[in-house]
Amino acid sequence: MIKSGSVSIFPEEIQDVLQAHPKVREAAVVGVPHRQWGEAVLAVISLTPGQQASEHELVEYCRDLLAPYKAPKTIRFLQDLPHTELGKIATEEIRARFGDVFSEIGTWSGEAGSTTQGREKKQ
Repeated sequence: MIKSGSVSIFPEEIQDVLQAHPKVREAAVVGVPHRQWGEAVLAVISLTPGQQASEHELVEYCRDLLAPYKAPKTIRFLQDLPHTELGKIATEEIRARFGDVFSEIGTWSGEAGSTTQGREKKQ
């Protein structure tokens, strides 16, 4: 559960929406520290090979299908998401790797409008 401000957000709900997008191969959603809200929603996406998608496109897709406060505040792209030995997405590894994303970008909305071609974005 992600606690953002006074709201509880279930990451699985957002993950399910993102994974239904035709360009998304796999998605992970975690809460990461945010100085104003306590935690903010971060999505990490692996795109279907040969597909391109922008952060803006995927955030807007979520806003169309979810309450606006549930949409990811930023999205990072990886070629492959990390997995545990049991094959589950390694959310703790993702949280550790991207936990300081809001201190790095210094904004609420991240790099909306940026694109990727299925490779890791530069931090």
